[in-house]
Amino acid sequence: MLGLFKELSPRFLKVYADLSQTIVGALAEFRREVESGAFPTSEHTYAIEDQELDKLLARLRGRVAQNTR
Repeated sequence: MLGLFKELSPRFLKVYADLSQTIVGALAEFRREVESGAFPTSEHTYAIEDQELDKLLARLRGRVAQNTR
């Protein structure tokens, strides 16, 4: 119905959109921007104080250590 799966299109289903091309295009643009460093910018991120980041990283390291036992 949404045009996501070209190889799976039952006869009783009418396709109203070709979202597969829209999705592929959006993902390709996202990849290009990430690889080039154009995304993310400060507009798309949140700031965190160094002290809070240190606490978060310490907790994450603790979880990783627990999962490797």
